[in-house]
Amino acid sequence: MKVLWVADYSTKEHKGGAQQTNAVMIKAGRKLGYQIDVALGGCKIPTTKGYDVIILNNITSWEKEDIEKLVKTGKCIRYEHDQWVAEHYPELYKKVKHNIFLSPLHKKTIERKVGYKIKNSTLIPSPIQSIFKPLGEKEPNSVAYIGHLCDMKGTPALVQYIKDNPRYKFYIAGFGAMVDDIKDLENVEFLGEVELKEVVKYYQKCEYLYHKPEWEEPFGRTVLEGYLCGCSLLVNSNVGAISWDWDFSDYDLIKKKVQSQSNFWKVIRDEI
Repeated sequence: MKVLWVADYSTKEHKGGAQQTNAVMIKAGRKLGYQIDVALGGCKIPTTKGYDVIILNNITSWEKEDIEKLVKTGKCIRYEHDQWVAEHYPELYKKVKHNIFLSPLHKKTIERKVGYKIKNSTLIPSPIQSIFKPLGEKEPNSVAYIGHLCDMKGTPALVQYIKDNPRYKFYIAGFGAMVDDIKDLENVEFLGEVELKEVVKYYQKCEYLYHKPEWEEPFGRTVLEGYLCGCSLLVNSNVGAISWDWDFSDYDLIKKKVQSQSNFWKVIRDEI
């Protein structure tokens, strides 16, 4: 199988959850023996000849006319990670062969925005690597936050939570417009942007994982990463990962559910 994977960024340009998820899925596909070529936003649209399937991931940096050319091949599957398409290109879900959403909340949010039911679709959770697992003793009263620091990710509420809970020590790794609002708070150790193996260590170290986004987040992989490393969760109902009908008291079940790579590629094969 020959695959063209169309996205905005790789993990080299952006360390967000969508890019982490793409990297895991692409690695799994190549391990299965598929040829996967990646086209990133800003590049010239490649020839589609010879491809069995075109996966449209985040496409905010692509011109609509370029996406239309890809869609007209009849080979496109939309792998949804955001809400941008629902807001700027709502008819796309009807034009592609199939749509993949990350959670029940994700699909519900998109259908509310576009105003119609999306029938040609599957729900597949973001894949979480096996490196996320408990290790050693937790530091009491420690809280991890990993990721983008901005309004839609709930950073203003996080700032207030930190101020209201001086007995907690917060380990925060991230980037974004609100870094300065966080990094100098008294009970915060600001880590900046760290490599994945360091992120795992802080999950394993911390007693709690905080993630309370303002927007309805499609998945929120940081929540499952922290959970798999033994963190108790401080979350809200805007986290797509929590919208799955899973028993979060069953660690082994959740661990199995987020090994979703084989399910993803089965859907792609079935659609071809």
